[in-house]
Amino acid sequence: MPVGPRSAVMVRLMAAVLLAAIAAAVPLLAEAGMFAPDPQAPIDARAAERRIKAAYLFKFASYVEWPADAFAAADSPLVIGVASDPALRNELAQMVEGRTIGGRGVRVRTVQPSHPVRGIHVLYAGELADVERDALRRHLASQPVLLVSDLAQARALGSMVHFVPVDERLRFDVDLRPVTAGRLKVSALMLSAARRVERRP
Repeated sequence: MPVGPRSAVMVRLMAAVLLAAIAAAVPLLAEAGMFAPDPQAPIDARAAERRIKAAYLFKFASYVEWPADAFAAADSPLVIGVASDPALRNELAQMVEGRTIGGRGVRVRTVQPSHPVRGIHVLYAGELADVERDALRRHLASQPVLLVSDLAQARALGSMVHFVPVDERLRFDVDLRPVTAGRLKVSALMLSAARRVERRP
C-alpha cells in the first residue's frame, strides 16, 4: 500500500524518536572516546559501547514481528541471546529486568555458538572464530531469529542487522534478505532509523 506524505513524515519523526531514545541511554560516544582502536582504550568507553548495544538490542525486539511458531505459548518470554560477549550479556540482563515487550517478559541467555540454538528470538554474536561462525550459521539456518552482529562479521555471519560506527556514533544497517528468509518482519519505523537498508534479492 502506498504511503502518503503525512504518513511518511510521521514515520520519519518516529524513527528520529527511536534513535534519540537509544542515544539517551548512554553518554555521548565522542566524549567517551568509544572508537579508539587502541586495545588499552578507556574502560568507560567500552562500557559506553556495551550500554548502547544493549539499548539497541532491547529496542530492536520492539520493532520486529515473529511468526507464531517462534513462541511455544502465548505467554512465552521473548529471549535475547548473546554469544561470545559475557560483559554485554550482563549489561543487557540488567537493562531488561522487569520489562516486557508486546506483553511478553524479556529474558537474556548466553549462547554457545557450537551448540544448537533453540528458543532464541534475538541473537547478538560477538567476536567469533571462523569455525564458530560457520557452526552458528548452520544452527540458525531458516530459523526465525533476528541475528545481530558488528560490521566486521556481517558478511561471514549473514547477519540481519549489524552495528556500524559513524562519526563517533553507533548506527545500524539492515539486510532484508536474511530477514525474509527467517520469516521475520521489521517495522517501517526501524527501517527508517537504520543508516542503510539492503533490499536486493
